[in-house]
Amino acid sequence: MTAQDLTSPDLAAPHSGPGTRHDTTLLDRLPENIRAGLTPEQAAAIGDCAAPAGRHPVDVRVTVPFPCRPVFLSVVAGRERRSPRRRAVERRRHPLHTAGNLVFLGSGLVGIYVLGPIAFLAAGSVLQF
Repeated sequence: MTAQDLTSPDLAAPHSGPGTRHDTTLLDRLPENIRAGLTPEQAAAIGDCAAPAGRHPVDVRVTVPFPCRPVFLSVVAGRERRSPRRRAVERRRHPLHTAGNLVFLGSGLVGIYVLGPIAFLAAGSVLQF
């Protein structure tokens, strides 16, 4: 990510910057008439609900540059903190058995089965010298 990416209008909120709370982007996205009607307590409550829960031990986010267009890949892992009810809602909202997920898993398995033997052959030829 370049410095230009970090300062682009897509990422920067009008009131974001050093020393401001993370939730200002959410409040800035609210229509002006709604924002004007919020009391300070309501705005703080919205900010508290919208704040991220915390950092994950594993948080890998990369863009893979494919020739046709780049693809964003994210792996986030850690201790499960969501309630069973929230997990059920999210499972219905984001089902595991989709065409995209099947293509991704299938191509990953093909990659492992193709690259694995090539790596063993290459390692075997190097070790014989």
